[in-house]
Amino acid sequence: MLVICECIVLICADGTENCLEDYDNMHEEVLALQRRLQETFPACSGLSTISHRGFTPHLSLGQFWPRDVESFVHQLRYNWNDIVFQVTDIALISRSSHDDPFVVRKTLPLAKSL
Repeated sequence: MLVICECIVLICADGTENCLEDYDNMHEEVLALQRRLQETFPACSGLSTISHRGFTPHLSLGQFWPRDVESFVHQLRYNWNDIVFQVTDIALISRSSHDDPFVVRKTLPLAKSL
């Protein structure tokens, strides 16, 4: 028997898990960039059509069995340190199936600010 379970936990900057109400406002620049990329690459719309919310900016940190999610979230909250970094490229990724790893299909350099 095959059982597939999926759990998505969104942890917000303030440590809560209830940030979807203001999510679009918090990441306005990222959403604008994603819209421009989707206009340029209309075939790459999987995360925009996966739910009624459309694209949700996120950072995937791993895949776990449902029984391990709570422990991972606890460890992440305890050990998390904020980082600041400059984004220089956008990587367009895809995978053949849910079980396959993502592969970078194209890398797009971002313009440097003056």
